[in-house]
Amino acid sequence: MNRPAIPAETAKAVLIEAGHRCAVCGVPCPLERAHIVPWRKSQNHSVGNLICLCANCHERADRERWGEEALREYKANPWVHRQNPVSQETSSFGLVQIVIRKEMHNFDDHYLEMLRYALAKFLDTDPKAIKVVARKRGSVKIIIECPSGVAAELMARFNNNRDDLQGSLPLFPVDAVEAILSGELPLTVVEGTPVEGELLNLVRKALSKLPAQYRQFIYLNFVEQRNHEEIRIQLGISSHSGFLKLQRQAFEALKQGMQETWEGK
Repeated sequence: MNRPAIPAETAKAVLIEAGHRCAVCGVPCPLERAHIVPWRKSQNHSVGNLICLCANCHERADRERWGEEALREYKANPWVHRQNPVSQETSSFGLVQIVIRKEMHNFDDHYLEMLRYALAKFLDTDPKAIKVVARKRGSVKIIIECPSGVAAELMARFNNNRDDLQGSLPLFPVDAVEAILSGELPLTVVEGTPVEGELLNLVRKALSKLPAQYRQFIYLNFVEQRNHEEIRIQLGISSHSGFLKLQRQAFEALKQGMQETWEGK
């Protein structure tokens, strides 16, 4: 049986997933798409069965019989992730909405992963740092969570040179990039700011559903932009670990509230 070529879209997705580098050693070229379960057994050219390897690691994987388990480990945690770990404990996060001219029925999880990895490459950050919080039908509106510095850079690069961003995301015609929440961006949860209309109402409704302590934390952090020590003292939190716990809880509650509000629950 003749083996068909790997579809171009699949090959591109595997390349983006690995950050345009070998998933094992990080070499940028020459790169090959290797089958995790060999083609002779699987006849499977799917993204899930392919991993990006340099020619040397591909040859070693075959010769040394690394096996499916090892290759799946490298696929799940490629070199680009291992070199750029993201600390969830200490990072300050922002929310950004990206509006794309693409109908939802054409924008599946495969496209979503391609967008996430393409954004990570464009912003030179770990793909794990970019998380999709919510999606909405129609022209695709996506809310992503990322470190506030990354959010600020995305906003600045979109506003200063849209062609630069569009050139890095050829499959995704971006109409708008809007900040929602970030301590390093302009205030975005009050009127007279970049967030207006539907998006502002979404944030307001989500905030209204939160417990009082979470609302106060978010107001002090994102609206008044107080530093962590000031917030800790004002809210009567005795330790830094307690502050981090409240930060995680408040942010997760806000994201969940936004998702439920957007979905009309």
